[in-house]
Amino acid sequence: MANRSYYEILGVKTSAEPEEIRRAYFALAAICHPDHANGDAEKMQRFKDAANAYATLSDPKKRRIYDSGYDGEIQTVTDVFLRTEEGRNLMQAMIPSAPAAKMKGKDHLLNVEVPARLLETGGVITRSLALPHGGMSDISIEIPPKAYQYPWCRIQQFGGKGKNGAPPGDLWIHFHPKSKQSKK
Repeated sequence: MANRSYYEILGVKTSAEPEEIRRAYFALAAICHPDHANGDAEKMQRFKDAANAYATLSDPKKRRIYDSGYDGEIQTVTDVFLRTEEGRNLMQAMIPSAPAAKMKGKDHLLNVEVPARLLETGGVITRSLALPHGGMSDISIEIPPKAYQYPWCRIQQFGGKGKNGAPPGDLWIHFHPKSKQSKK
């Protein structure tokens, strides 16, 4: 078959209706059937390829599987997921990786109250944060002007500790205006 699709073998479009597929197959069979091939090996091979293509494309269930890009038989649930990129990503998320695999640390979220004026004009605040590998550190966080429009900040590798030599996660900081009741 030399990497030709079943549609190419029968000479039809991928959107072909079942009747069009049937007509194309019978037209090829009339020319390439072993009874009419007079021992021509190429014609007999074309007939075999056309018969395989017709057997798949004429059955709606087989055609759906073929059109999905998965050409193997479905024997396990895993086979269903491995047909598409989305399915492979889902499988990777559902099945935990091996215990020795590197795994990035979890991201952490920190809600920080800042004066409303700083969210409008920008400025710098200092906070004491726990480091991923233990200990504390005072860090200065620059708040850009008009931060109320996008009140998030990310500090890379300040999240949870990674496993087996993988980097720590990130720290996401959400700025929100200090309420009138809170006095810090």
